[in-house]
Amino acid sequence: MIPMIQQSVQIAADALTQYRSLWLIVMAAGFLVLEQILPHHPVNRRRHLHLDFLGVVAGLAFVAISYGSLRWLGALMDGLVWEDALPTLRDLPSPIKVLLVIIAVDFVIYWLHAFMHQWHFSWRMHRWHHSIEEMYWFSGLRASFPHVFLYAIPQVVLPVFIFDLSAAEMLVATGVGNFVQLWTHTNLKIHIGPLGWLVVTPNYHRVHHRTDQARPTNLGNLLTVWDRLFGTYEAPVQTSTTRLGLAERAPHPLRMLMGI
Repeated sequence: MIPMIQQSVQIAADALTQYRSLWLIVMAAGFLVLEQILPHHPVNRRRHLHLDFLGVVAGLAFVAISYGSLRWLGALMDGLVWEDALPTLRDLPSPIKVLLVIIAVDFVIYWLHAFMHQWHFSWRMHRWHHSIEEMYWFSGLRASFPHVFLYAIPQVVLPVFIFDLSAAEMLVATGVGNFVQLWTHTNLKIHIGPLGWLVVTPNYHRVHHRTDQARPTNLGNLLTVWDRLFGTYEAPVQTSTTRLGLAERAPHPLRMLMGI
């Protein structure tokens, strides 16, 4: 009876994974409504809508290419490397596995983010994202191809080849990732109490997008703990007059899209 239940759950999970795009649309619609109810400050969405739309269309293509190629490469190596790797991690209870994957991916992305701010050649990968001049849920989806590919590495290798997450577990982990990507860039005036000490909020991330930053701070994606541990923390600000965007003159959008 138990194997039959497990099989039914897996079939349902496989069906749900086909609707990840739908979940993303539902979350986006929710944030769109919340921004109308609890706006942090007035935003002229039409001003850069064409660039944001370009970023989303290109980003979807970049995600498909990056994830597809990484899964293909991983499948080629599966019998050689991954089949018997780290069985202890793979046998952990499902909630613990998902939690560990989320934390581990967040840790790696913190350092990848720091890398993209470190040198001129790596900054080129990231400046398309920092060309955002007004933060709202749709604007945060700008990411160049190398940016997407770099972030895809931990998002594929850790859950798929190290922890061997099931379809249901992957659905939860990717759902958290999609939520964070939209949440941290929303134009929301919202407080989450003591949880704000641990979790990145829109105000927290808005500091990172400031034009006049002397050095990159608030590099965290989901958790603020990495910034606190490694000296990149800066207290969030409540002001709505902070200027966002690139300090230098922005190159052509197509150059930024390709990270060159």
